[in-house]
Amino acid sequence: MPGVIWLMYLTRELSKTGLENWVIASPNLPDSRDIVVMGFNNEELQQWKSGMQTGVEKNDWVGLIKHPKLRRIRKVPNDVHIPVIIGLGLENAVICAFNLPYYGGSHTLLLRVIDELHALPIERKHTNIVPIVQSSGTGKSKTVDEVAKMRILFPLCIREHIGEICFAYPPTDRVVHDHLLRAVGTKNVGKCKQYFRSFLSALFTLAHLQGQKLFPGGKKVSYESMVMTFRGFFAEPLQRIEFYEAVVRKAQESPDTTRTSVWNSLKELTDGLKDRCVKWLPTTQCPILISIDEVHAVSSTLFVVVLMIGRTPFITLSTNLSGIKETASSMRGRTLPAPVTELPFDVYVINQPLTPSQATLASVGSLGFTAKFGRPLFYSSYLSRKDLPNIVEGIMRNVREKLSGRVWPPTARVDTIDASSIAVLSVRLHLDLSLATAYGKPYEEELVRNHLRLLYSVHENRETFVTGTSPEPLIAEASAQILNHSLMTHRFENDGPYMDLWSLLGKFVDDGLASEGAVVELIGRALSISAMDRAINRLSEVCELKYQTPVAVTDYYKALLTDEAWDVLRQSLPANRARLNHDSATKTFEDAFQDAYFHFSHWAKANDTFPLRDTLAWALWLRGSAVYLQPNQERTDRMVPIYFSTRGKVSPDTMSLNLEQDRMGPADPANIDIQSAEALQIFSHEKLPYIAVVHRYAVTKNQGIFVTPTSYDLRRQTSNDSIDSEESEAPRYQIVLQGLSAYDITGTTRTSIQAMINHVQKSPISLVYQLLDGVQLQGTEQLPALPPQARRGSQHSLTRRIFLVQVLPYDCVK
Repeated sequence: MPGVIWLMYLTRELSKTGLENWVIASPNLPDSRDIVVMGFNNEELQQWKSGMQTGVEKNDWVGLIKHPKLRRIRKVPNDVHIPVIIGLGLENAVICAFNLPYYGGSHTLLLRVIDELHALPIERKHTNIVPIVQSSGTGKSKTVDEVAKMRILFPLCIREHIGEICFAYPPTDRVVHDHLLRAVGTKNVGKCKQYFRSFLSALFTLAHLQGQKLFPGGKKVSYESMVMTFRGFFAEPLQRIEFYEAVVRKAQESPDTTRTSVWNSLKELTDGLKDRCVKWLPTTQCPILISIDEVHAVSSTLFVVVLMIGRTPFITLSTNLSGIKETASSMRGRTLPAPVTELPFDVYVINQPLTPSQATLASVGSLGFTAKFGRPLFYSSYLSRKDLPNIVEGIMRNVREKLSGRVWPPTARVDTIDASSIAVLSVRLHLDLSLATAYGKPYEEELVRNHLRLLYSVHENRETFVTGTSPEPLIAEASAQILNHSLMTHRFENDGPYMDLWSLLGKFVDDGLASEGAVVELIGRALSISAMDRAINRLSEVCELKYQTPVAVTDYYKALLTDEAWDVLRQSLPANRARLNHDSATKTFEDAFQDAYFHFSHWAKANDTFPLRDTLAWALWLRGSAVYLQPNQERTDRMVPIYFSTRGKVSPDTMSLNLEQDRMGPADPANIDIQSAEALQIFSHEKLPYIAVVHRYAVTKNQGIFVTPTSYDLRRQTSNDSIDSEESEAPRYQIVLQGLSAYDITGTTRTSIQAMINHVQKSPISLVYQLLDGVQLQGTEQLPALPPQARRGSQHSLTRRIFLVQVLPYDCVK
């Protein structure tokens, strides 16, 4: 052991020298943990110490370079998958991140589910398996480790081998992984079951013997002490490796284990621990647990054997949604409990909540601020590595690779729709696959498994599940970096964007993966994200995380619109100026928003208009989230928070909104609801200027930008109206964008958008929309338009009207 400690010390010192791209390795032992277990023999250790001393004192590393166990590797970044030995400091950082304090109550929820299952009478206990299924980085292993502080738990990790220069934690129990994987390869189901029974029997037998060593003599200990003793035992790598090596050896020595033998070995373990315990747990609580991390590699037949035991609950952890129930031997066994999906999220923000009037423009955009939001992996990685060099690039590269499922940097352009491209687009645009066709389900499973999409819930039948893109600004930053990455191949035909947003989005729609009603809003969200990226790319100074940089409202609209359209907008006045005082009524758009800023890198979905209030908009601004609403929401479709920096720090008092409506059909703007701040109850304080935009993408005539008062405003204005000192409304800058001519987009982008518009207009449901709007269709007679009060109905009421159109004359639908 002293030799191993000395080896680790020397390696740590070596990492500080110019040999950072060298590692200690062995052809037969590719893993750093194997090297530490192996150590050096005396001759190799002396050669290492001598070479190290000469190198430090004389800067002569020739002797060390000739060491038989030192070899050169390619340089690798500081990922969460950590290089071995050279990354000893980084490897320690990963372990440190795992051991940070746990926030949230997911572990108590998990334990409650386990105890409820354990307490069921035998005739009702259909299974003893509690599955945890969730995306990567959400704290599955950490949650189970918290349970290990409350119950005796035997942890197994059978993660696939991730490469010789990578490190993941908790480490793979490789001997167990290799042993169990051999059983999966057999075609004889009976022998496969026998194989797993032998392993479980050996596990219980060796655990009983280990309990005798940990708690020797006749002295009894508390259950809590037993729990922490076992947890400490399995937390020590050498002890854990030796224990599972012994388990596998015993399993191989006794291949013909019966079901009774497994039961007897489990009973021997339980009785042995109970005899050494002062007060054993009541029968309603489960005293012994087994967890299997990354279980999907060997799940099929192992579960059949586990179900036969019935007494000890097994916790299985996986990112795989594939069903397990088909492998059960009976209908009772197939009735598995719904997987646990509720794991820590936003826990660092919950632990230290955002506070109004604390943050400024300079507060956002750093890795330390942005990583707090979302799953705990990223901020814990930041906390454990914040003093290490290149931390931003190291963590961001890891997020890019986890999101895309591809090694970074890429070498070939992506021009097809697959799980990887959908994941990258969805993080920023929030693609909702659940409302689309049946083709979306396989994509959802793959996105949860390998591309950071969250699993919200799974029904007990394990056929119905709900997934979604979570509003995590760090993942949105990774997506922005991917979408803005250019391939520099120095070959003209291949140079260009790695992923073209508009081309891929067009294929996503054309493949039928977007519901018809969502396409128009997808176009709007993509236009906004693209404009935001262009505005940031034009800035001379950006934040540590480039695409988390706040952008002036005026710079955003300069990027969104053509020069001609921007010139019209910047000189425009409030549409409701008849109800404003003189100063507000005569202030141009450019002057009103000269100190106002957007901060958004992604879109998030809201269930109602509650986020459309300054009391929540300030927190969304800090998160970098813009919000779009349900399809049936009245008055507005999307919202982007606006922060007025000269009015103070970020708080409700300094916030306003940019409201947007997306329209596909050529309905008259006079019949479209005014996005009124008063009707939506946006302001809880002084009324600030806000923006109301209507996009009418499908218009082909009279295209352009219009900033004149609407008929609504003109109707409210009479000859007796006068501009006095008191304002009855907040200044509303009304913008109507008809067609595509006012947007600053390329010809290729315009073609992609037009193709998406045509895709929707050809659908049967679109024809009904046009009938309801009184649009002239080819070969039909012009129909009278619906009255405005009918037009403003929700999608639900529209559905009812569509039904009526099918059975009643048109004039009855008034």
